[in-house]
Amino acid sequence: RGDKVPEEERAVLDKVASGLALGKPARSLQLTKEEQFHIRGMGLLTLKPVIHAFNVDECDYLLDREVTLERIQSEILPKLEFFDPTTDVWTIVSA
Repeated sequence: RGDKVPEEERAVLDKVASGLALGKPARSLQLTKEEQFHIRGMGLLTLKPVIHAFNVDECDYLLDREVTLERIQSEILPKLEFFDPTTDVWTIVSA
């Protein structure tokens, strides 16, 4: 294969680079399975799912857990620009 990048891979890389330049993670670019296949060997972190951990105080964690969970789901998650409920996960912690 040498140093030459295949045309299909180059096209996907250009698409990802354009998205990254706009501040968009690769996972938000809605790449097709074929496009993902072409760049799978690169291990792009912005193509991987995200784990969101919400740090809450001990009282909210122990006493108001259900209210806190509902608030996160109804108020916070919808505001996350690149949250994808089909691939990303979230949890609450008290640290």
